[in-house]
Amino acid sequence: MADGTLYSYGKSDDNIRVYSRQTGLSDSDVRLIRYSASARTLVIAYASGNIDLMTSDGIYNLPSSKTPRTSRIRRQRDRPQRRPRLSPGQLRHPG
Repeated sequence: MADGTLYSYGKSDDNIRVYSRQTGLSDSDVRLIRYSASARTLVIAYASGNIDLMTSDGIYNLPSSKTPRTSRIRRQRDRPQRRPRLSPGQLRHPG
């Protein structure tokens, strides 16, 4: 990967292949790639948040990753503070 473009190099034939929308990628401006040896899959993440999975069978897109989330995850500090509920017997009077 260089300058947001994905390349591959064929050791057996010294062939350089450039991957793009024209060759099956679903987006441009590649930001991160990771390979899973166990799954034999290349994960391609784009600046837009879109993700492709490249296997020997083809390129598969995860379209939901590009869709904005409608529900906001509330962090612990965003939650309203609950006041402890005390029964009259739990109240202490200075004495």
